[in-house]
Amino acid sequence: MKKTLFYWTDRLQISPAERILIIILFSALLLIGSARMFWQPSNKFDNGHYEPIEAEFNRLSTIRYEEESRLSAQYYPQRETGTKEPKEAFVTTEEKPASVEADTAGSTVESDKININKADRYELIQLPGIGPVIAQRIIRYRDEHGAFETVEEIRNVHGIGPARLKQIKPIIKL
Repeated sequence: MKKTLFYWTDRLQISPAERILIIILFSALLLIGSARMFWQPSNKFDNGHYEPIEAEFNRLSTIRYEEESRLSAQYYPQRETGTKEPKEAFVTTEEKPASVEADTAGSTVESDKININKADRYELIQLPGIGPVIAQRIIRYRDEHGAFETVEEIRNVHGIGPARLKQIKPIIKL
């Protein structure tokens, strides 16, 4: 065994100083390993300390989830065929314009339509699929190019395509 060990160290060309260093490192490793078996670190942290932090995190997470659900419902309204209704807890009054009411024929009442040439940012946000950014773009387009001459001209505003125009067309006027 001694010859095998000597042959192994000789073949790797380990100097006597390196052998001593390896022996010291292995001894320290064995000493620390055996000490860890008998020594158990104490738990200095109380889990009760984290309960208020976790409660605040959960509260803020719930608020953020509700806000994301509200924005999702505003920008991606539920389709009438084949989809489930949103949960009652996440339905807000901003999803549908309060000023738009349907008459008995199913079309909107002309006096309750939103005038896109005169509406301010907050009125435009009431339109389905129109958020603060697109409302600001509509106002900027109106300021730069003048009043809209046709309802279809609102498609020139970046962010309003055929699908969004189809959504808002029944509830806007000039």
